[in-house]
Amino acid sequence: MIENLKKELKSLAEPKYREFSSRLTPNTDNILGVRLPILRKIAKRITKENYLDFFKKNDDEFFELTMLEGMVIGNLPFKEQEKYIKNFIPKINNWAICDSFCCGLKNITKDLIEPYFSSDKEFELRFAFVILLYYCFHILVSYYIPFEIYYGRSSVFLKGIPNRQRPYKLKCIFHVQ
Repeated sequence: MIENLKKELKSLAEPKYREFSSRLTPNTDNILGVRLPILRKIAKRITKENYLDFFKKNDDEFFELTMLEGMVIGNLPFKEQEKYIKNFIPKINNWAICDSFCCGLKNITKDLIEPYFSSDKEFELRFAFVILLYYCFHILVSYYIPFEIYYGRSSVFLKGIPNRQRPYKLKCIFHVQ
C-alpha cells in the first residue's frame, strides 16, 4: 500500500508548488509539492480503506506522508483520534503540519493538550497554542457558550506574559469540552 501511495504522490507533485512550499517551510527538504486539496481527498480515501495499515507502514519519507497521517487522524471519530494524537505530535516538525493537523481535530480535551503547554519543544508548544487559538476563535463566533469560559481560556495567555524567564511555562486554566 505505502509504495503505491508514494508513486501516486510523486505523480501528483508539481515542481513549482514544491518550490513555493519549500520557501514557506524552512528546514523541510522532503517536500514533493502535492497541493492540500489533493492530500485531503487522499486522506479521506485512506480513512475509508485501511488507515491502520497506513499508520503501521508510513515511514514519513515525504512531507506529504506526514501531512496525510495527520489528516487521516483528523478524519477519524474522536474516540479513535485520541489513540493516535499523542503518537503523531512528536512527528510535527514544521508549522504547516502542525496547523493542518490541529484544524482537523475534534473535541480536544484539556487533559490531552495541557502537558504540551510546559513542553520545551517548539512544535509541541505550537500544537498546544494552535489548539487553544482554534477553540477560542470558535467561542467568539458562538452564542451558546458563556463569556466566562472564553475569558478563562484567553487568560492562559495573560498568565504567561509577565514571566520573562519562562514565558511558555503556563498553568493551563481553561476548560475545553
